[in-house]
Amino acid sequence: MQKVNIKSLQKYVVFFYVYAFLGWIVDVTICLVSDGVLENRGFLYETICPMYGLAAIVLIILSKRINGRGGLIKSFIIATLWCSALEYLTSLILEVFFKIRWWDYSREPYNIEGRICLAASIFWGILSLLFMREIHPFVERQLRKIASKMKLRTRSIIVYTALTITSIDLIISIVNYLVH
Repeated sequence: MQKVNIKSLQKYVVFFYVYAFLGWIVDVTICLVSDGVLENRGFLYETICPMYGLAAIVLIILSKRINGRGGLIKSFIIATLWCSALEYLTSLILEVFFKIRWWDYSREPYNIEGRICLAASIFWGILSLLFMREIHPFVERQLRKIASKMKLRTRSIIVYTALTITSIDLIISIVNYLVH
């Protein structure tokens, strides 16, 4: 069995939280602009949307595997398909388990069951290209600078504390949605 590199695992956990928070900001902003309502759009009480963190982690891995092979169009298609599949599955899972729709594209042209639509998929595809080529490299450099000034033990405490808080939040959120 391959030994897990703790530093690498922690790095991906930090990426998850950074992008889950930035995704939460994107989601809240889209809602504010389109509906004029400022609200926590996430499933959790924390100001994170795990769907964005997961999407980012997979995009980071995909961008390393693609690594310039196939060009911009291939990257766009793969990223768009990944984000659309994740958005569809997230919508379906949340609705099946909690009987709530967090978003509905039914009124948008070229939608599939109101869970995804062409315009949103294109938006996520373009944002993903920007993410893979500009945003993530910048964030990774900044996080590397911060991490270089911290001991591994300090980083571990921060990561495990965040994971513990999110685990508690997840349990409370699940119970809350199942009861109501």
